[in-house]
Amino acid sequence: MILLLLQASPATGNLPPVATDTTAVLTASAVSVWVIQRLKHAAWFQMLTPSTATLNRLASFIAAAATATGIHVAFSAGTLTITGLTLSGIVAAVIAWFKSYVMNELIYQGVVKKPTSQGGTTA
Repeated sequence: MILLLLQASPATGNLPPVATDTTAVLTASAVSVWVIQRLKHAAWFQMLTPSTATLNRLASFIAAAATATGIHVAFSAGTLTITGLTLSGIVAAVIAWFKSYVMNELIYQGVVKKPTSQGGTTA
C-alpha cells in the first residue's frame, strides 16, 4: 500500500481512490473542527461554547453530514433534482458520514483537546 501511494502522481491524476478519499475526509474534518472552534469562541454566536459538550458534538455530527453526504442536489430553472437515492447510495452516504464524524472527533481529541502524558486531558 505504501509503495502504491509513493508511485501515485498527483500531476498525472494517478492517485489511488484510497489516497484521494482519505485526503478529502481529513481536509473536510480539519476545516469542520476549525469552524466549530471559532464558533465556540465567537462573542456573537452563543449556542456553542467550550462548556456545551453535547451541542458541540451535535455540531460536529451535522458538519460531518454536510461534508460527507453522497446525495446530489441541483436546482435549475425552478426544478429541484435529487439523485443518488438508491439503497447502495444511502448506505455509502451513512458510511461516509460516520467516517467523517470519527475523523472530526480524532482531530478534536488529538489536536484541540491535546491529551496529557498522565492520561488526563487539558481543556
